[in-house]
Amino acid sequence: AIAYLVMPYFIIDPTVTRGAFTHEDAHRTAEVLRQFAWGVPAFVLAKVFTPPFFARQDTRRPMQYAVTSVIVNTILGAGLFFTLPRLHIDGVIGMGIATSLAGWLNVILLSSTLAREGTYRVSAKAWNRFMRLGIACAIMAGFAGFCALNYDLMRHIFHRKEIAILAVAAGAFAIYAISALALRAVSLRDIRGALRRAAGAP
Repeated sequence: AIAYLVMPYFIIDPTVTRGAFTHEDAHRTAEVLRQFAWGVPAFVLAKVFTPPFFARQDTRRPMQYAVTSVIVNTILGAGLFFTLPRLHIDGVIGMGIATSLAGWLNVILLSSTLAREGTYRVSAKAWNRFMRLGIACAIMAGFAGFCALNYDLMRHIFHRKEIAILAVAAGAFAIYAISALALRAVSLRDIRGALRRAAGAP
């Protein structure tokens, strides 16, 4: 999500621009991708907040919230698509904005219901870890943003834009991993535990 937010053109241009897909198309697509980026955490959180409902055999409210977000996405997306051009802004960007807002609306509905009923609340320990992970993300974003601002330099250093995006992506991942470990946002034990598959039922 951070990469999509701070370096969308750096991602789109090397991977898609060729033939009939021009650099102008890449810039337009990159701006849409940037608007989708801040909705990515919401799409993930929805997967976290839905199981507590299912565990209590409550499938009705998650469905209601999902349908509500779809309706909001549709109405807002269409509205922005036709309204933004009047402000000299590409209307397609409105589709990304609407999708991200609808995603966060779904998360707010799910999480507020769980908190109100006392079913699930984020612990202080979890908030502390989120803060540390946020700092690690910010450090990685600084590196990715610098590379995005110096896209031509990166292309020159690595000779090909396809190699440049692979190198920058690998570098950003390494910086994030090192920062997260250094800040104790995650430990090697946590990583090993996440990779270890639980024993299946007999």
